[in-house]
Amino acid sequence: MRFETVLLLTSIGIDSVSAARFFIEEEQGIEYSCAYLVFNKTPLTHPKYLELLELLSQRLGVRYFITEPTGYAYRPPTCRNAWKINPLKHLIERFCKPVLLVTGQKRIDSPVRSKLGKFGKWFVNGVYVYRPIYEWISTWNYAVEILPEAKPIWKEIKSKHGHTSLDCVPCLRKVAER
Repeated sequence: MRFETVLLLTSIGIDSVSAARFFIEEEQGIEYSCAYLVFNKTPLTHPKYLELLELLSQRLGVRYFITEPTGYAYRPPTCRNAWKINPLKHLIERFCKPVLLVTGQKRIDSPVRSKLGKFGKWFVNGVYVYRPIYEWISTWNYAVEILPEAKPIWKEIKSKHGHTSLDCVPCLRKVAER
């Protein structure tokens, strides 16, 4: 299938940075017309992440979009809808379909993700999801190679929260507790 648009979803965490890098630099089996990074800005966005997004955009040679929350709920799953799903749905409406969402989700992230598979349909018609690093165990070195400026921030966040995606602390904390 040929995609009109590829949206590389990034939280500027190591997994989403790795997925975006792999798709742009190494993926050869998917045809598309244009690709963009998409960053969902949330109330928890680290101040340096927007600077890192600009650097990642330059290094991958793709433009980016920043979505804004549609609400300020702080409890899952309401925050996920307000901070990520709804803004992404609004952005997707701007593009011709089919659209491919590229995520940094991995099988080992959670029991739910272990059942998703590498490729699938999203719940919006004409939108598909691709998880290029789905089978990967570690993404640290691959992400640091393309965005070394993020390493000190990732280390700081990982030491405090156990992962490098600051925007989803409530949900990721629940996964880590299982």
